[in-house]
Order: sequence, then structure tokens, then C-alpha cells
Amino acid sequence: MWYLIKNNQIEKIIFKKIGLTLDNIQYPESIFSNWTEQELNNIGIYSVTIVKPPLTDDTKKYGDVQHDVNTLTATYPIIDKPQERIDAEQLEKTERQRVQDMNNQVLDSTQLQAFAKMTNSEFDTWWTDNVTDTASAIQTMKQLAEVIRPLIPIKPDEILDNI
Repeated sequence: MWYLIKNNQIEKIIFKKIGLTLDNIQYPESIFSNWTEQELNNIGIYSVTIVKPPLTDDTKKYGDVQHDVNTLTATYPIIDKPQERIDAEQLEKTERQRVQDMNNQVLDSTQLQAFAKMTNSEFDTWWTDNVTDTASAIQTMKQLAEVIRPLIPIKPDEILDNI
């Protein structure tokens, strides 16, 4: 990153090597690779030092970059995250872990075989008592499909072909 400085003010921040027109003179992007730092400084372009300290914990974030023409630095200050953002991130992390834990739980074969023998009302009662949210419902349905699939004499594709 470079600053284009005129009259001791940052006129432009240059984030990547680009062609420039300064004082009606066109410069190719190769000046950033081929010219010395002094040659760039002579036309008002100065290399910037980026200061971005590591974040120490989940309660911190980077603030808006602060540019300093005198020290030629772009500093990203570390600031506290708002409490509501911290809470939301923690809730999301907890929910992700809960879903992961649920996905790792597998109904044992005895339970699965029992499902195959249940009446509709027995299954409805079991479902109401055991399936508490969408994620667990999806996981349970996947497991049930694996047990029920071999018991169905017609494959689903054959049903669709006959419609």
C-alpha cells in the first residue's frame, strides 16, 4: 500500500500496483516494481507500513484504519466488540456445536427396527416426545430412511417414473 502525498496531505491511498496520471504524466503500474523507493518519493508516492496487531481474544475486533501522513502508517486499532455481537457469536457457536453433537448421535439398530414395526399413532407419540427441533427431525428422518429403504418393494425412482 502506498500514499500519494501532496502538500503534506494524503491525496490518495493506493492499495495495489496501478497505472497513474500525476501532473499530466502517465506512469505505468511497473513503477511500483521497478523504481526505487526514492524515485517513488520524488513523485509523491510513499510506501505505507501497515500496523495490525494480533487480536488477543474473542471480545476484540479491529476498528477503522487510522492513517498517519507523518509516520506513513496505517494502523488498525483493537477495540472492544459490542456485547450484543459477543453474545450473538457465542450463541451461534453453541448452536453449531449442538447441531454437530446431534449429527454425531446415531439411533441404535434396536430403535430403528422398532420404528419399522410402529403403527402411525405409536410413531406420532414417539415423534412428539423425542423430536424437539428441525435439526433433530432432519437427522432422525435420515436415519429412518436408511432402515425403511430396504423394506420398500419399489424404489422411489420407479414411483416417479410411473407418475
